[in-house]
Amino acid sequence: MLKRILPLLALLAAVAPTVALAGGATTSADRDPGARLAAIEQRVDARFQTFAAHCLVANAPEKCAHVAARFVHRLDALQGRIDRIEARIQEKCSQASPPARCAHAADLVAKLDAFKSKLAGYESQIEAKYPGAG
Repeated sequence: MLKRILPLLALLAAVAPTVALAGGATTSADRDPGARLAAIEQRVDARFQTFAAHCLVANAPEKCAHVAARFVHRLDALQGRIDRIEARIQEKCSQASPPARCAHAADLVAKLDAFKSKLAGYESQIEAKYPGAG
């Protein structure tokens, strides 16, 4: 019996860290709101650049008007989410005894505002080419 259990335990000990890393283990980037915001900003930038390369050019395909409307709608939704996050930060950090993470709230709110202004710039570029998109 011991001959069967010891190799099984050794195998589990060798495989367990690999399974934990592949599974739902959180990293510091998952916990850091600045890193998450940077990743989201990078994805939005890449998607806008792709959209701009295809639809913000002369002789753009007709389907770009529909795509532009969807893109503007999604940008509006993202700006709304940013507003809700800022409101939640303000609510939690204005309490009598705010959490320790509120020490970095001003930096995060500044980054959120900068991202929101970038989104507004993207939206204005789209609406300049497709006035009915907004």
